[in-house]
Amino acid sequence: MTPARPTPRPVYPGQDFRPVLTHLPEPYLVEEWAVAAVELNRIAPGFTVCDAMLKAAPVTLIEAAPLCPGKYLIIVGGEVASVESAYEAGLAVGGTAVIDRLLLAKADRQVFPALVGESKRSVTFTEGDSLGVIETCSAASAILAADAACKAAGVRLYECHIAQGLGGKGYLYFFGELNAVEASVEAGGAIVAPDGLLVGTEVIPDPDAILVERLMREVP
Repeated sequence: MTPARPTPRPVYPGQDFRPVLTHLPEPYLVEEWAVAAVELNRIAPGFTVCDAMLKAAPVTLIEAAPLCPGKYLIIVGGEVASVESAYEAGLAVGGTAVIDRLLLAKADRQVFPALVGESKRSVTFTEGDSLGVIETCSAASAILAADAACKAAGVRLYECHIAQGLGGKGYLYFFGELNAVEASVEAGGAIVAPDGLLVGTEVIPDPDAILVERLMREVP
């Protein structure tokens, strides 16, 4: 059964760019759901692709929004079979306008809370933790990298940032023991690198307290 449609949530303060995702149906914050994303190189066909995906199967529309520079991102979620049908319909209609895509049978439970800022309420930095950072060329690839990173090792995903003003890119960062952070950075980078969507990765052992304070922005 598909979760209820989203209700608006407040945008968290302290974000430098307008976030694309600012709300989610509650089940996406606590459970694992199938998720699909289609990213297009133009805005106009995004409307048609979104319509086709919603008509193909009973899925929840998580997001449909323009991205810099003149791109369009559609994210849907729900039961596996429905999401797969919507995904295939989106790709068929999008054709050559599709520049990135994502299909996860079960997205890790940390991913969507990190996208909308909910992780900032619960994830903490422990003394001795290391910091891992992954930067990608597209929004969909940032979500894919976040999922792979979380599933690779026991890290705590603090933020997966997709926003207007980033030139269509995305980034994520997480905390944990050094060996876990290294494994997660490797896994997250490796899953997007073959398609040329990896901008870069960083592992910072025992980051400076001022940097950590800056990263862990206060939320209401």
